[in-house]
Amino acid sequence: MGIPGLSAWTSVRAGCDDTGATTLPSRARAGLPMIHGLEARATANRRLVAVEGEKAVRARLMGSKGTKIITIDPAKFEESQLLPAAEAVKEGRLVVFPTETVYGVGCRHDKECARDEIYRLKHRERSKPLGMYLLSAADLRNHAVMTGAAEKLAQAFLPGPLTIVLAGRDGDKIGFRVPSDRVSRALIALSGIPLAGTSANLSGQASPVTGEEALAAMEGKVDVIINGGKTEWGRESTVIDLSGERPVVLREGCISLNELSEVLGENVEKGF
Repeated sequence: MGIPGLSAWTSVRAGCDDTGATTLPSRARAGLPMIHGLEARATANRRLVAVEGEKAVRARLMGSKGTKIITIDPAKFEESQLLPAAEAVKEGRLVVFPTETVYGVGCRHDKECARDEIYRLKHRERSKPLGMYLLSAADLRNHAVMTGAAEKLAQAFLPGPLTIVLAGRDGDKIGFRVPSDRVSRALIALSGIPLAGTSANLSGQASPVTGEEALAAMEGKVDVIINGGKTEWGRESTVIDLSGERPVVLREGCISLNELSEVLGENVEKGF
């Protein structure tokens, strides 16, 4: 769990061990006194924040290099530039990356402790499941219980700015995304595993659509940020829930209700 008194970014740096357990960072390496117990750590960290300021203490806990920033031109980048981000994903750490819609924060989907860090970082309610970022519609079929409506929308809009909520293979409802931009697709491919994630903002705040906004929201709180400038659409994906008897749009974004209704051959319900 995160260390009280320092918000979510204390445990973001912690990462996961080979068993998927969360491991606390070395206080000695961070230059902090060796103390015991969550209450004692919280007290010490609050004192450090009071004396040095939150930014300084955050930098110490993140290490001497802090968040690694990878700045690229999304129109002409080399995939090798994203290797540090892919390695961070493989290690169970958090990465901020651009998509065609907004910037996302993600981790490997099969590490519970890494997913927990996203919830802590964003102050996100546990009742809101993280999405799954996939490379292709074929991957969607491997991870979701497909429906006829899902097949139609996948053929019409994926890869693209649509999130389809379906039952996962484990029975839980998940919002599946197959992004169309080169950067996020390269990151997923290099990582070799689907990403669990959501928009790179604190809950209740606007989703970042530029590298500068992503840096302002997440620098010092995650291990890697890929700065790819402004996103193509500059707004969030449309979210449609196909897990029930009728298709329900939970959020209208890049794709309109009319476009969805036309492809499905029926009117979709508005659930927002």
